[in-house]
Amino acid sequence: MVMSIRTGDISEHMEIEMNRLHALVSLAQEEAILQGQVMALAIGETSYRFDVLDIENETWSAVDDGRVFRERNLVPGTHLVLVIDEIEEDKKQEFTLALSTEEDEATTDKEEDDFQRVQIEPSGEMFPFELVLRNEDETIEFRLVMGEDGELNIVLPEEVI
Repeated sequence: MVMSIRTGDISEHMEIEMNRLHALVSLAQEEAILQGQVMALAIGETSYRFDVLDIENETWSAVDDGRVFRERNLVPGTHLVLVIDEIEEDKKQEFTLALSTEEDEATTDKEEDDFQRVQIEPSGEMFPFELVLRNEDETIEFRLVMGEDGELNIVLPEEVI
């Protein structure tokens, strides 16, 4: 008897994770529309999750459905980087962005300070961003890009130059 276990390489795991993240963001946009609530993609260095805004208390809390929008850890040896600085300043005024910063720490739980948030409006709209998934030696890089046109796309490593 021969037992074979397929482990795959890290880029395969990264591609699977990026496809999952793409699907979850699209689903969260639909959920925000259906529920008429403000949600956010909450991004940590090695994990991500989805949060909902409590409008009365002006606080974010993790969506705790135990299944779809739960916190997900990345494949060991990978990390996420949120990129928004490359967007032109005048374009930033046209969109809403919610990021955890020193200014709004008072409105977030102290435990949540390690997460940056990209807000999902009740209309499903999101601020343009790039979310980069890299391996630890930064030789492989996948990008999830929300364009100014509202389209969400994955850029594969061979497309990154």
